[in-house]
Amino acid sequence: MRFARALGLGGPTLEPQTRHVMDLEAWTRAWALVSLCGVGDSYTFGNDHNLFIYLRPEDGRFVPFPVDMDFSFVRGATSGLLGDRNLTRVFNLPANLRRFYAHVLDLIEVGFNPAYMGPWITHYNRFVPEQNFASITEYIRQRGNHAVATINAAGGNAPFTVLGPAQVTTAANLVTLTGTAPVTLHTLRVNGVAWPLSWSSIHQWTLQLPVAGATNMLELAGFDGRGRPLADAVATRTVVYTGPAVVPEGEVVFNEIMYHPAAANASFVELFNRSLNTAHDLSGWRVDGLGFTFPPGTSLGAGQYLLLAGDRLGFADAYGTGAPLPWAVYPGNLRHDGEVLTLLRPGPDAGEATVVNQVGYENRLPWPLAADGLGPSLQLIDPGQDNRRVANWAAAEPGQEVEPRWVQVIVQGTGSSSSLYLYLESAGDLYLDDLWLVPGTVAEAGVNAVRNGDFEAPLSGPWVVSPNHAASTLSNTIKRSGNASLHLVASSGGTTRASAIYQELSPALVQGQPYTLSFWYRQSTNGGPFTARLSGRGITVTVDPSPPASGPYSPGMANTVARELPPFPPVWLNEIQSRNLTGPTDRAGEREPWIELFNAGPDPVNLAGLFLAATIPPLQPWAFPPETTIEPGGYLLIWADGEPGESSASELHTDFRLGGAAGSVVLFRPGAQGAEVLDYLHYDSLAPNQSYGSLPDGEPYGRRLLAAPTPGSSNQTPPPPAIVWINEWMAANTFASGIADPADNRYQDWFELYNPEARDVSLQDWGLSDDPSRPFKYRIPAGYVVPARGFLLVWADEETGQNRPDRADLHVNFRLSQDGEAIALTRPDGSLADLVTFGPQSENVSQGRLPDGAATLQTLPTPTPRGANTGQPPAPPEFTAIHLLPSGSVRLTVRTQTGRAYRVEFTDALGPGDWQPLGEVRAADAMALDFRDPPAAFAAGFTAPQC
Repeated sequence: MRFARALGLGGPTLEPQTRHVMDLEAWTRAWALVSLCGVGDSYTFGNDHNLFIYLRPEDGRFVPFPVDMDFSFVRGATSGLLGDRNLTRVFNLPANLRRFYAHVLDLIEVGFNPAYMGPWITHYNRFVPEQNFASITEYIRQRGNHAVATINAAGGNAPFTVLGPAQVTTAANLVTLTGTAPVTLHTLRVNGVAWPLSWSSIHQWTLQLPVAGATNMLELAGFDGRGRPLADAVATRTVVYTGPAVVPEGEVVFNEIMYHPAAANASFVELFNRSLNTAHDLSGWRVDGLGFTFPPGTSLGAGQYLLLAGDRLGFADAYGTGAPLPWAVYPGNLRHDGEVLTLLRPGPDAGEATVVNQVGYENRLPWPLAADGLGPSLQLIDPGQDNRRVANWAAAEPGQEVEPRWVQVIVQGTGSSSSLYLYLESAGDLYLDDLWLVPGTVAEAGVNAVRNGDFEAPLSGPWVVSPNHAASTLSNTIKRSGNASLHLVASSGGTTRASAIYQELSPALVQGQPYTLSFWYRQSTNGGPFTARLSGRGITVTVDPSPPASGPYSPGMANTVARELPPFPPVWLNEIQSRNLTGPTDRAGEREPWIELFNAGPDPVNLAGLFLAATIPPLQPWAFPPETTIEPGGYLLIWADGEPGESSASELHTDFRLGGAAGSVVLFRPGAQGAEVLDYLHYDSLAPNQSYGSLPDGEPYGRRLLAAPTPGSSNQTPPPPAIVWINEWMAANTFASGIADPADNRYQDWFELYNPEARDVSLQDWGLSDDPSRPFKYRIPAGYVVPARGFLLVWADEETGQNRPDRADLHVNFRLSQDGEAIALTRPDGSLADLVTFGPQSENVSQGRLPDGAATLQTLPTPTPRGANTGQPPAPPEFTAIHLLPSGSVRLTVRTQTGRAYRVEFTDALGPGDWQPLGEVRAADAMALDFRDPPAAFAAGFTAPQC
């Protein structure tokens, strides 16, 4: 149904939706084969059947398989290359038609030609002499020649060109290049990076890429579908950028997070470029928390959104064909109980990275609880404000009032005339700005055919105003960009030239050529709908300018909760101590709980109008006195002792009291829609005299137990984190190793953790993974401890259900690859405790550190799970005692080695014959094991232990 729904679409939604569900490279390749072979009994060629489709699970796209091609070479050699069904609508899109033609030419080159097929036809003629395949040779020649002629006539052999001058000077950092290319050009690389191209026809391309330096040398090189360079597809261009420095920090932000959708597999993360005029090159950027890295050739234009989805098909099922499509699928998972997402861009040196934006959410108050599985997403309210503040996020509810905002409209069509009409269809008013009409399919790419489309000059001249729009004027107060917008005012509804604001475009548009119309309008409930169109309706769009009803999510679109917020003061909760027994004292000489604030800004901050509380909910406010100020980079200590009568101008005391090992503190201000939480912290398991706070000062995502309380001064780094090593591993464990999982007696992958310290280390909330980009692929539950100078064995068997309090070993949700991979151990705060990588592994051979915890890794002659690594081979097992018991059974005692598994086998004769197991495999946890041979109908004549 997903596939059928996509094929049933039209207009501008057909291309992105079919690209979303179809592997178009595979489809155009398959149809090139079917078309060349003249198949007369296939879907789109003759009948509505003979189409096999496979849903590829790794990316959720549909791929075709040519089937039942027994009616080959029956269509005319000069018949059309494309069929007559709805797939042809998809293949006729310029980018897809290029792919189709390129595959046709490639198939002709590699095999569909008489020189290659002739010997095969002769060969198979010998098998069936009663049939004559000779005519096929002539069909292949004619069909190939016709295909080449058809492609050439359509412009498929156009030369590679780059239009415009060799050097361009611009104040905009998004550079647009246009040109022509033959259909054999598959990829265009700029300075070695492949950038996506837009195609207005099968040979006319447009490329947009951001630049950042003052002088940018661009070397262009084209390649075919096999990655071979095209000799004539090379060019150079120089771009001189005169605009301001390109700084993405604070401009590219996390804008919406669906971390726990009500629909299955429908999670997503949305980025937004809040800049009005600067594009950003995202090549090599990564999103920590999603395990995703942007590939080269990725950019985000001014005012644009970029969606990353957790699952391609789950996203399509949840949000429908009307929603913007995700740009990519991320491999990680958004945690339901909270996550910190960090957007990083590469630094100048290898391994360096700069934080562009960071946000952490939780599924508990003060975060909106409705986002935790009830349908809504978390939406950013004001992209111009710090999105680390809870007050800047909301979970939209249906019916919630939405403030008007600017919305962009983009529509594609063809040149039907050169008369452009703008009108409201009923009396009312609307603000318009940045109206563009350009050739091709990329909005605002190229020369704007509309004069004064930014409405920076008087309307008179290019624009003609009809009587019913006579009150229209330029607005200098409400505008999207520049100095003015068009305030379109209609006394009655318009329909055509005589009741519109219109312009005769000059130079005239090319009839039938693709064009893209784009504009911005400010939402309004006063009149509408609004129509913009060409005479002849080659391009027409009608929009309802009313703000949309508030919805629970808005992927790829402006957030329904968006509104401007007052600036957030740069003040943070920095440190708290709830049980002060030996620390600082107040003026009365009492050791009381305290809270510390930090001003991270460059200016003094007055705290009048801000409040503290220690309950969520309800927020029981304690107000700062109006004269309270924090100096830049300064600290303010507040005694949270419930003794407000002790307050003075120099010493503040709240009317609530912190106490106990766990609790919360909230810093907030009143807002238009209730309390706005500026900062909060939850603390737990806080021992007497311990403090909890930020590292570094003012950092909301670096909070932890501090090394020592530091009231009124910079927080101190805590003691070094616990050290635990990945000490040994076996990625190809079979029966011959003798090392079985006691939970099920199966021989599975394992690795061992080692604690070199003199204290036990709890692994609760630590992460284990075989993918370093997903450090918390498995989060260790409570109850698992690596004892002092001891070991913990971990079974990499994907059987976490075997974890039980009565079993010492840990089971994780991944396996190890015998071909080689990595194992990562991560502390709860996200710091890496250890990482090992290994290559191909031999069966039953372990690798690890020798001695335990050493920096060097080597192959170990003796696997020693749960025990110290050794360079000596294991001692062979041997019987140390044999006892005949009163019951008639025999007890055999075998010397063993802790951590290894043993089995005793028996046979009735020492001649040829099978040895049978005497009982189950048993793991040794001591120096010896006892096995019993019960009475049976036969005697076990001979026995031997194995390990």
